[in-house]
Amino acid sequence: FTHLFLIEEKKKESRRGNHFVMFHSSFVDARNIVKQAWFVGSVVFFFQHKNRDNSSSSECISFLALVEVMKEHTVSEYDKNIPVVKMNKSKKQQLLENPNCTLIDPKYAVISINDIVRQVGLVQSITSSVYHSVISPYFVFNNNLAETAGNIVNL
Repeated sequence: FTHLFLIEEKKKESRRGNHFVMFHSSFVDARNIVKQAWFVGSVVFFFQHKNRDNSSSSECISFLALVEVMKEHTVSEYDKNIPVVKMNKSKKQQLLENPNCTLIDPKYAVISINDIVRQVGLVQSITSSVYHSVISPYFVFNNNLAETAGNIVNL
């Protein structure tokens, strides 16, 4: 990961072309029920992983993505069909806002590309630079997403 951050710093790019994706992840809740939640993240890079089974000579290839997961996932106050995410602040921005604060590192996840539901775009909120509404080309969010909004602790 160190090499990745050096490349980001050199290129002044923290994301792969602002390539945001919505993906699903399963988790077990407090009552031992398997649930599925949606998350949004920015793709850092794609890669493949070869997993060789020791008992046989077969090889399983998985196509994966490293994503920086948004800090918060929720829905709009006025419409539960509109997903809203809170982006992570850069370390520089955190220090400018509060020089004595404890820096909060972004959260990363390795996901299968099969878990990616769709590519999405983000529309910045008028009230805050870190909140964004999620949009998707050729797709309308038409069901209540509040119940399935992901929590970062469930990844």
